[in-house]
Amino acid sequence: MRKDIDDLLAKVKIIAGTPRGELLRQLIDLMYDPVEKEYDIEPLSEEDVEAIHRGKEDVVAGRVITLEEYEKRGGFIRKPINYKDLFFKMESTLRKESSLSKEDFEKNWGRFKNYHY
Repeated sequence: MRKDIDDLLAKVKIIAGTPRGELLRQLIDLMYDPVEKEYDIEPLSEEDVEAIHRGKEDVVAGRVITLEEYEKRGGFIRKPINYKDLFFKMESTLRKESSLSKEDFEKNWGRFKNYHY
């Protein structure tokens, strides 16, 4: 692949120095714009480059596992959210941390209890 790119770049440099150089630039612009939109081409930021280097270091140091191993270990499994349970846990925590009296808490929190989860 690198040889193909080097060959193409050498040809582009030669043509760019001829009267047809402007035509080549226009042709490349016409071809590049749709590719840029499709692949969202933009320069890498410093953070991107640093992350790539860290990733390469992790690979060299053996701090990686295969996708198959990741899936075998359970991978990232998104469990459905139990909103009712979440709501009750929030209520319990807020009750413990609230400076409201029990009556004031019930008066304010109670208006949310009629929702169906």
